[in-house]
Amino acid sequence: MQWSIIFIDSEGEPIQELSALEMNFKSKEIVDVFHGHAFTTELDSFSRRHVHGLNPVLLKKTGYENTYKLLKAFHSWRKINRV
Repeated sequence: MQWSIIFIDSEGEPIQELSALEMNFKSKEIVDVFHGHAFTTELDSFSRRHVHGLNPVLLKKTGYENTYKLLKAFHSWRKINRV
């Protein structure tokens, strides 16, 4: 049985960027990585100005359609090859 640790970082309110790193607990090797962006129509001026600065036009073109779909993709990633 392999034990892993998952480190998660999210940016924005609501979440517009989500990154995760899975590391093997014993060997300290990186097992897998998740990184995604989501578009939102909600106002996030503080985070955009002071935290992540993600361009909303870029998010609309290249990101997930909304935060819900970003989180759904993350949960799917988390379940892959996990027991």
